[in-house]
Amino acid sequence: MTGRPLISPAAWSRVVATIARTHDQTCQVERPTSGRDAGGAPVTGWLLVAEVDCSVSAASRQATERSFGGAHLSTADVEIGLPLDIEVLPSDRITVLGGLGETYHIVGVSPATESLAPEITVSANRAS
Repeated sequence: MTGRPLISPAAWSRVVATIARTHDQTCQVERPTSGRDAGGAPVTGWLLVAEVDCSVSAASRQATERSFGGAHLSTADVEIGLPLDIEVLPSDRITVLGGLGETYHIVGVSPATESLAPEITVSANRAS
């Protein structure tokens, strides 16, 4: 019960199960890879890290893009909820399976704080 003194383990399990039921999509988390082909030329690609249930929703704020000294900063198009046990890095991408099968680039990852919500929230922009 460490970190959640006001909620029993049984109640916490019900909270986790309830959140899991909102994950009505399937997402693939992919990590960039690089290497060299047989001829020594550089090769890049994506390695599947996990395929999990997820939820995809519109970002809580409208997407915007700004430039500061040549650097582009953008807010997210969507927020993606993932299970707590998934490691997501800023360099990863997420593909939502089914429907249009859209791919998203990570903008930010909210820390997995079990005491607040039993999921990771990823902010992401649609890949072009």
